[in-house]
Amino acid sequence: MRILIIDDNKVLNYLLTRFLQKEGYQVENVFDGESAMKRLSTDDFDVVITDYRLPDFSGLDILEKLHGEDMRKILISAYANNVISEKARLLGARVVEKPFSNERILRLMA
Repeated sequence: MRILIIDDNKVLNYLLTRFLQKEGYQVENVFDGESAMKRLSTDDFDVVITDYRLPDFSGLDILEKLHGEDMRKILISAYANNVISEKARLLGARVVEKPFSNERILRLMA
């Protein structure tokens, strides 16, 4: 299973990447929306995990671009509210509030 992690928090991005790699997943990571869109246009992923707040896009912008794509989508955010959560769900994503456990991410990917 190929996973793309999109988060500008380099520590969180690295920790989640290492955890998922140890679980046996093939993980790629980027730190901004523009890099994510380039990767998504050239590679196929089974799961996309994106932060809500990125330096150049929001996680919702990325989810809108992926709407209709056959992949698991997870939006992580410390700023999730009912409006953001509902928009993400309508775009086919599951929402996880920070802080979260790695096990929660694994459950949402299943």
